[in-house]
Amino acid sequence: MSQEAFADSIRYHRTEISILERGLRDPRLETICCIARGLGITPSELLDGLDLDAFGAARSTDESAPSRAQQIASRCVPRDYSDEDRALGEALRQLRETAGMTQDEAGETVGVRGRHVSEVERAQRGLRWDTLRALLRAYGATLADLGKILD
Repeated sequence: MSQEAFADSIRYHRTEISILERGLRDPRLETICCIARGLGITPSELLDGLDLDAFGAARSTDESAPSRAQQIASRCVPRDYSDEDRALGEALRQLRETAGMTQDEAGETVGVRGRHVSEVERAQRGLRWDTLRALLRAYGATLADLGKILD
């Protein structure tokens, strides 16, 4: 299947898929769930064997200037990921509670406020890949652990 046909099938812009494939931008977990669904596999199957540090290598040294890829991606049509956001929030809450941490403790550990963690868990805030990686590390969890809960 072509990149364009796949992007159309999951209601994404072809450019956004290209940006992800080239590693110019880290995917949000909601995007990973959508891509997995489009491929007919579970998120854990898509993430199986990936290293938490596998993403984020292609970052610009000037964090304040948006890259061309970010500029293009920002023009993509927004989507409603409320089901995926709720599933992700619930999964992260389960992992946090299993780790015996409060939202404030989790936030402090990863450099965000406890309110940020609360908003993610209640599907009121999106989650950046680097924050997800930090939360998983703080909880002593892996992508596979998260994927099992999301399945």
